[in-house]
Amino acid sequence: MGLNLLAIGTAVWIPTPMLLAATALMIVGSAIRARAEEGILLFAFGDAYRDCAPGTKRFFPGVC
Repeated sequence: MGLNLLAIGTAVWIPTPMLLAATALMIVGSAIRARAEEGILLFAFGDAYRDCAPGTKRFFPGVC
């Protein structure tokens, strides 16, 4: 999330078409990666992760 915020801030600071496109691709890539990591966590931790996940946001995690 920190890198996404950095990319958004840079795109706001220097709003070129290439930078805006790169920021969009970075955000989409982060979402894809997060979904893949959730599958790995579910495989590794099973029921403990399944119990914790519904109360935790994907990009703004809380404490379970």
